[in-house]
Amino acid sequence: MNEKIKYIKRVSSDLALLYVEDNTGLHKNMLALLGRIFDNLISAKDGEEGYSLFSRVKPKIVITDINMPKINGFEMIQKIKSAQPNTKIIILSAYNESEQLYKAIELGVFRYLHKPAKVQDLVDAIYKAVIAIEEDENRQLFFNQLQTIVNYQTNLVVMIEKKNIILSNQCFLDFFGVDDLQSFHNMYSDIDSLLLEHKEFLYTAVTPPEKAG
Repeated sequence: MNEKIKYIKRVSSDLALLYVEDNTGLHKNMLALLGRIFDNLISAKDGEEGYSLFSRVKPKIVITDINMPKINGFEMIQKIKSAQPNTKIIILSAYNESEQLYKAIELGVFRYLHKPAKVQDLVDAIYKAVIAIEEDENRQLFFNQLQTIVNYQTNLVVMIEKKNIILSNQCFLDFFGVDDLQSFHNMYSDIDSLLLEHKEFLYTAVTPPEKAG
């Protein structure tokens, strides 16, 4: 566990963590604990204040309760996910009903911990959140570099995943007269109709046996 804490503290200077809890005693104790794990720490005492702080600071990790005044945890999470989908959210709740678990899954919550959470479980959740953030950033860096490379191509270049175009060069956008891929998808919902089918990656130069002779 100590190695995980050291790693979190080493990278947390570039990350912010928001803790949201309305219980005064628990809030104070958790801040003391989190302060030993994470350097860049901010806190709020209800969902409304939590979202207000999130909007200003843009923390990449949020630890929150569910049942809080003004707006509850789920409402706050929904707002956060709408604004920043990649935010890693850890729920700390005394409730363990399946309905709340399903709601958390639906909202894309990173971890759901039951109060009172063990220190080991909390450290593990934060550690895995930090790792996931680094992976997200590496993927985005790779994607940006790939985008730069394809933009140098003078032919139309696209990358397709499950019939959806996920990357294109500027030449492609210019050809279809759109500003971005979202505009392209809005205009051409059926991408298959724009493509000609070719069953082989390479053209074959070998004469088929039935046509030989």
